[in-house]
Amino acid sequence: PPTTSLVKFVKSDTTELMRINGNATNLFMGFLAGGGTFTGTNNVGLGRLALSLVAGGNNNTAVGTNALTAVVNGSNNTAVGFNAGAAITGGQEPPTCFGFSYASVSY
Repeated sequence: PPTTSLVKFVKSDTTELMRINGNATNLFMGFLAGGGTFTGTNNVGLGRLALSLVAGGNNNTAVGTNALTAVVNGSNNTAVGFNAGAAITGGQEPPTCFGFSYASVSY
């Protein structure tokens, strides 16, 4: 799958603000949101560093600064709130996190 963006918005200093992936249905908005490489599908990261390491994970939703920042290949995670799910790395049992710094352990 392609790793290039279909649509990308950047500031004049080249800081990325928003990206819609060209390979599938991924949407990332916020500073370094979705900053990993992309083979996964159906991921949404809204907020600074939301899903910033995602590579091959699918069906993840992160809303909030630092939400799901450690997920690399995990799937089916949902986190809403500042630092929500920040320590989650996988997703065999789909965690759902709501609230400030919820889920400080790895799954």
